Amino acid sequence: MRCKLRTVVRKHGWRKDSVDHYREDWFSGNRKEAIAQWENGPLPYGSLLCPRYYSEIRRDGAGWFRFENCADLVFEYLLDGSLTYTQNGVTETVRPGEIYVMHPGGDIVFHAETGDCFHRHRLMICGTLAQELDLELHLYGCNVFQLADSGPFIGRLCGIAERMAAHRPEEAAELSAMVYSLITGFASEHSRSRVETVPEPLKRVLQEMRKDPAGGRTVREIAEAHGMEVHMLMRLFHRHLGVSPLEYRNRLRLENAGRLAAHSELSMKEIAEQLGYRSPLYFSTAFRREFGVSPSEYRRRNRGKME
Repeated sequence: MRCKLRTVVRKHGWRKDSVDHYREDWFSGNRKEAIAQWENGPLPYGSLLCPRYYSEIRRDGAGWFRFENCADLVFEYLLDGSLTYTQNGVTETVRPGEIYVMHPGGDIVFHAETGDCFHRHRLMICGTLAQELDLELHLYGCNVFQLADSGPFIGRLCGIAERMAAHRPEEAAELSAMVYSLITGFASEHSRSRVETVPEPLKRVLQEMRKDPAGGRTVREIAEAHGMEVHMLMRLFHRHLGVSPLEYRNRLRLENAGRLAAHSELSMKEIAEQLGYRSPLYFSTAFRREFGVSPSEYRRRNRGKME
């Protein structure tokens, strides 16, 4: 028997004219491992940046779904199986370990064929800032991403889902900061995954910064050591990585801080000193802004999880 097509006009999100179309067997065929959402009430804080919906789904068999004028910035991480997406006329198949991004305002169809199975995470982020970050961080125009190290992205994604499930409005600002870190961290990791495409002078600078994330030299000193003017180095970073040298260094420091907190026996004061932070308080503030929790809480949650 042929399945009927249903259409739903979205009532949530900042884009009010978004429309969902799906086959009536779509939801009945999904096995929901986890769901977290703010759909059943007002958004917890304004309309700038809000994680509206999270799900972890397994499915066997055919299915079809379409977002028309997509309301949100959507990240889908595929753990198993395959899914085929068509976004604004471009058709692509996503494999395990890849991340598919649906961009605000897009017309997106995704489907699974008969006999296919898939297991994926999805996070839907609404708000005007979501669209601005999509453009500013150069995500728009590219749909399928494969990160060299997806561990930090998945860790942030699951942390956001956990906070959403708790549904504590008093933590709204912190949750918004976690979403911001997820998006900017994703863009940064994607840029680093493409490092092979950057010019040799920039490669050498990146290698130096990775060896010394604490940053013993200023940006000017780094540029001069590699035979460049500061403005040339700044231009290379923005053109190939989408961030400034200082932003890149800060991201490296925090990623190293996360690894040391999870996998070393160093105290938080020792980690702060090793990575060049002037005070433990400043380190703790920067860490919380990036990961959404204190260094000690991050260590408790992630001890031994990722290498």
